[in-house]
Amino acid sequence: MGIKALLVAGIACAALVLAPGGQAATDVATVTSRPVLKLRFILDKNYDTHEVYGMLHHDDPAGLASRAKSMGIDPELAQKIKNSSDFAEAAGLLGPIVDKVYAEEGAALSGSTSAYTASWEVVIGTFSKIIPVITGHNWFYEKYVCVVSAFNPGVSSWYGNKIVRKYGEDPIKQRRITAHEIVLSHIFHIVRLSYTKDEIDDRQVWKFAEISAVFVLNDGSLAQLWPWFKPPAEYFSRSNYPQLAELERTLATLYNPKFGS
Repeated sequence: MGIKALLVAGIACAALVLAPGGQAATDVATVTSRPVLKLRFILDKNYDTHEVYGMLHHDDPAGLASRAKSMGIDPELAQKIKNSSDFAEAAGLLGPIVDKVYAEEGAALSGSTSAYTASWEVVIGTFSKIIPVITGHNWFYEKYVCVVSAFNPGVSSWYGNKIVRKYGEDPIKQRRITAHEIVLSHIFHIVRLSYTKDEIDDRQVWKFAEISAVFVLNDGSLAQLWPWFKPPAEYFSRSNYPQLAELERTLATLYNPKFGS
């Protein structure tokens, strides 16, 4: 079982169904022999700066103002980053604020890196075994790296194994969004096994992966890891991506036999 294609008429996106017609997987024994995924939390100031540039310079589904606010970046500076010709120019603009935040929040950044690591050590075994069962595909990497950011709440990697999460969150409650970024990446990779960019472009695959990650993480076999999180029936209509609400409703119907609703 795995991800299958189902083109949904009237929606400018490919809706892909995880294990269509199946039930939520409960047999974890089939994957107990696979290596436990490793998750390493690190500080990387240069990577953090580059991701701030990437999120502000390129078109963001959440919108520039919303993204800048989430990162604590002045709107005028965000617009300058948006208009910058390249990373070198943007880095010159971002340098002072990045240096200032890292100097002032260095201890907190280091503290979050350690606390997030300890928190994930408790659940990584369960998480890493269940995701391949639900998605029908083994992990593409033996390890994911999470850069603890001074700015970005969360960034996934469409073609790699590095994600970003913001410092200063509750070490336990940060787990779910961290998991979301990893699962989004995993699903994106699965889709790319079957579809080229010419067939489905990156933004369309992201839409599917962004929504699907919510359904996957709310499966009964994983929801126990973040019991405080109860996504509403229409999660994305209340999120930074309300434009995904229509596709979410479609996928909710398609996923119903697997995840329930």
